[in-house]
Amino acid sequence: MPIDPGHFLAFLLVATRIGGLVLVAPLFVCARTSWIARGLLTLAIALMIAPITEPSAVVGLLDEPWELLSAACREAVLGLMLGAAVVLLVAGLQAGGQWIGQMSGMSLAEAIDPSSGHASTGFGKLFELTGVAAFLLTGGHRRVLVALLDTFQWMPPGRVGFGDGLLTTLQQVVAGSFELALRVSAPVLVALLISALVLGAVNRLVPQIHTLSWGFPLNMTVAMAMIFLTLGGVTWIFQDHAEATLAAVYQAIQSGPDPLSGIAGGD
Repeated sequence: MPIDPGHFLAFLLVATRIGGLVLVAPLFVCARTSWIARGLLTLAIALMIAPITEPSAVVGLLDEPWELLSAACREAVLGLMLGAAVVLLVAGLQAGGQWIGQMSGMSLAEAIDPSSGHASTGFGKLFELTGVAAFLLTGGHRRVLVALLDTFQWMPPGRVGFGDGLLTTLQQVVAGSFELALRVSAPVLVALLISALVLGAVNRLVPQIHTLSWGFPLNMTVAMAMIFLTLGGVTWIFQDHAEATLAAVYQAIQSGPDPLSGIAGGD
């Protein structure tokens, strides 16, 4: 049975859009997740979506290699944006943990994180895993996937377009990531600052006491106690930021130019 070139090309573009998401989604940002597993998941989802898409939009791309390449790049960018929004939020949590590690002295015990290849403190990894767990437990991965699949309703394969407000939205996502890092680390950092001020006052009032010898254990105790008290709130803060970020990115994508107005061979 001959394969229809239009349907086959539509399947490839659908797989490219989904592959952009699978490439950077927090569930798969792990060195132990093989590329074969990511590829099989991408193909499995594309096989379910491609048959219900309209292949007429990609017929004109068969004779235009550069238009086809441009369409494939836009498809990949669309998937990457949704995944990158969540990755930036998780990175914000990790940055908050890194700040706590620097303030408490845990940066002296940095280790190589196998998932990223960079040095990371224990608190940074703890906050990162907490964010990923909260994202999965609250169904965030389903919302991201549903948002991506919804884009096929108004952006068929080969008809992806982006609005002018998308860059502004991505800048807001980056700013939100720093805000998230500050919010989740602020209680612990304030407690550590108070601990440092107390140590400084004791050192001035009773110089015979060697504050350096027990200052590090005190900072560690304060940091661990505050994390134990505030870690539950971190998940709620992350959930609120994730929902707002996904909604903003989804709105920015949806408010793009009309895909039927001539994008990628629509004339």
